[in-house]
Amino acid sequence: MVEEKETLIDVNDFVLCPNGELGVIQCFLSDGSAEVKNSSGVKTFNTESLVKLKNIFKEDEQTNPYFRDELNVDLFEDMRMIPEVRESILNIVKEFVKEIEDDEFKLPILDIELVGSNASYNYTELSDVDIHIVADIEKIETAKTNDFFIKSYFDAKRKIFFQQHDIKIKGHPIELYIEDSRTPGVYNGIYSVLNNKWVQIPSKEKVQINTTVVQNKFDKYHVDISSLINESGNMKSALKVYKHLFDMRKSGLKNGGEFSTENIVFKKLRDAGLIDRLRDYMYKERDKELSLESVEDVMKEIKLV
Repeated sequence: MVEEKETLIDVNDFVLCPNGELGVIQCFLSDGSAEVKNSSGVKTFNTESLVKLKNIFKEDEQTNPYFRDELNVDLFEDMRMIPEVRESILNIVKEFVKEIEDDEFKLPILDIELVGSNASYNYTELSDVDIHIVADIEKIETAKTNDFFIKSYFDAKRKIFFQQHDIKIKGHPIELYIEDSRTPGVYNGIYSVLNNKWVQIPSKEKVQINTTVVQNKFDKYHVDISSLINESGNMKSALKVYKHLFDMRKSGLKNGGEFSTENIVFKKLRDAGLIDRLRDYMYKERDKELSLESVEDVMKEIKLV
């Protein structure tokens, strides 16, 4: 018997079940549960345990991507960064750079910039404080012979830094990136924290976002990621998807800017926790590969023990 009441999910909605499976709502039952159908049959779950994969946009996002009338008041006042916020960001960058630099090189910093949603009008409560440390990478001797190595080194250092520190600016997580001055990103707004002025003042021009395309891409990646992390042994596939997502975002920013479909899909996946879940899965799979039991299993297979 279907219970006639309002619910966040509806019949025919695509959902993620608590056991990691994906399915379609068939009907609601009077005890507050729902029947969900997938390739393995029909199962019953409490409706509160189901995660809806549709409607990732808020109602105001559907009609106007600028759902703020002013810049984030946690960071700005009268279009200028709040002094204590600026000082805090500069101190964080100083500590980060200190851990990056060694006897081999000094990071040739050209600017320290706030970019992304918090340098524009489309921020949310989940938006990071995205700080790009713009550097003349070409001046680093190692980069002249192995550009890939130096970028991998920066990425590894960044991950270690944030594993060791839980830093927020007025409650907003901070993200730090080393940006090669030869390949700058495309953003609606750019604020130089170093020079305390706008490099690019954010525009309030209306932007048309194809929410249907974004939704479809989001659902596809949600399915792919959920399917991967629901089973062990998918390390190579997970790594491929993880790399693809970041390459997709980079390409979107370069070709279409901050409001490109690729960048919006990436941000929606990140806000939904899917990128973190994929990263955690890869860490766990890597631990299994390195564990003593895994090594012994391999040795047994090749009859060395």
